Amino acid sequence: MKIQKFIKQKDNRYKIKFDDYEDVIFYDDLIIKYNLLAHKEIEEKQLEEYIKENVELEAYYKSIKYINKKIRTEKEIKNYLYRLYDDSKIVNKTVDKLKDNGYINAEKYIKAYINDKIHLTNDGPYKIQRNLLDLGFDKEMIDEYLWSIDQDIFYEKLVKLVDKRVRANTHYNAMKLKEKICYDLSNLGYEKSSIIDVVNESEIETPDDLIEKEYLKIKRRYEKKYEGYDLEARIISALVSRGFNYNDAKDIVKNN
Repeated sequence: MKIQKFIKQKDNRYKIKFDDYEDVIFYDDLIIKYNLLAHKEIEEKQLEEYIKENVELEAYYKSIKYINKKIRTEKEIKNYLYRLYDDSKIVNKTVDKLKDNGYINAEKYIKAYINDKIHLTNDGPYKIQRNLLDLGFDKEMIDEYLWSIDQDIFYEKLVKLVDKRVRANTHYNAMKLKEKICYDLSNLGYEKSSIIDVVNESEIETPDDLIEKEYLKIKRRYEKKYEGYDLEARIISALVSRGFNYNDAKDIVKNN
């Protein structure tokens, strides 16, 4: 098959026009490697080999473009490639080449991920660890860096988070707020014993008017069905179940 001409495309590619074959687009790496600019003819069998190799180049360059937008894990790159190519050989060969050229570096990714989470989010160490495990990284590699970091960083974040929630509280009594803080911060990945220590060291008080507000809400709901002693007993029970002191609940019912 005779080559008629090369037409430059974007992304370092050229369209090759043949006299008796459909046009093909090759990366300039492949054109230079096989010195196609100097050849006037190509055997069809050879051209098919070149086309296969060009697909591998395409997978590699598309992966680099994907990585350049954001640092990626090996798992993410494989998922991306499998959406484009239904061929495990192309996917695995591309990933190996990316590793060899430093585009996939598990240690670099883990360090960058942990540093970003520490400085840009409220995530605690155990949530960071879980997320990295979900991304397919080895636990030993994660822990090697995660636990080498000064853990006072996480403790200081924990203190700030507890303080912020205490100062912003208008809806919970002291007991319920402590329970909620412990639950929420545990889900954020902080160590339970550290959470309890910080909570116990904090001055957590029930807002002055909170029991009054809760009393009125409960009373409006129950007075449609109950009255007298039965109504009072149910209101007191509801207030206690929400974390208020029994005597305080009894006093507000009595005073109202």
